[in-house]
Amino acid sequence: MSTMSSLGEVELPQLMAPSVVGVLGPGASRWPARILVCTDNSVSSGDALALADALAARAAAAVDVLSVFTPSIPLPNVPARRGSARCERQDRCAAAELIRAVRTEERRRFGGRVRWPVNLEVGNPVQAIVERSKRTRADLVIVGLGSRDPLVRKGGVVIPASLSRYTDVPILAAAPMVRALPQEAVLLVDREQVDLAVIRAALRCIEDASFLWVLVHAGTTANSGDGVQRRKGTLADIMSVIRREAAAVSKRIVARAVYRTGDPVEAVLALAREVRADLIVTPVHGTAGPVRSLLPNVADRLLLAAPCSVLVVPES
Repeated sequence: MSTMSSLGEVELPQLMAPSVVGVLGPGASRWPARILVCTDNSVSSGDALALADALAARAAAAVDVLSVFTPSIPLPNVPARRGSARCERQDRCAAAELIRAVRTEERRRFGGRVRWPVNLEVGNPVQAIVERSKRTRADLVIVGLGSRDPLVRKGGVVIPASLSRYTDVPILAAAPMVRALPQEAVLLVDREQVDLAVIRAALRCIEDASFLWVLVHAGTTANSGDGVQRRKGTLADIMSVIRREAAAVSKRIVARAVYRTGDPVEAVLALAREVRADLIVTPVHGTAGPVRSLLPNVADRLLLAAPCSVLVVPES
């Protein structure tokens, strides 16, 4: 067990782990190499464990499991205090119960055994996840998406949405799926220069036989200067890059382009419903930390409203 000290939001960016997605070559298949999966005994924790298991099995990845307990009365950062000793006495039973519940869920998912040891952190969940991803050099963080009802998600504190503002490591927010890995994915492209980090991460989080629906977004209106302009050469170049990357991963991944204008979040959600997607992939722009929090954030909104799993990849 380890402990966390209390930091303000302005200090979080100093703890961020560097992303390794940008150095993935077209033929590299062993990604992620190290997964940090975060469980908190919520309704979606089991979804995070299941998706981590499927990705780890395919990529032979190491897995680190983290549970974060937030005490009702935070204690000072005293070096002699470790794990649940960072809590007041009345909180220690609750911290122990959290670990027991997470291990019970692991046993339920994995045939009666605990596949990975559970690490306990005490403190702010977002800070704890960011700090541990740096310490373990994780290249993918998997969390539960939260309540299956988007209205409930919008009304509360959603860890994936908060985390997307502060991390340089891709985040996969897991929702219930009928298959081990996604087979219908929607990828948002909102820049004419496609980001290879986003494409490569997306391709390694879906089945070898999948449909990748590429939503090329032009902006809020047909005449908007934002996004991707509807020029034949530009669209052809984008799809050429994506299909080349897909072919390097699996010949059975089919990439199709859809061109949309209007609100990007509504466009993505509408397409996801049309194709019954089980994964949405979106880039997140801007420097991680308070600055990113001030920018219009499509990833933030998708994590609050998506009906399926969401992969958020910081721009390279």
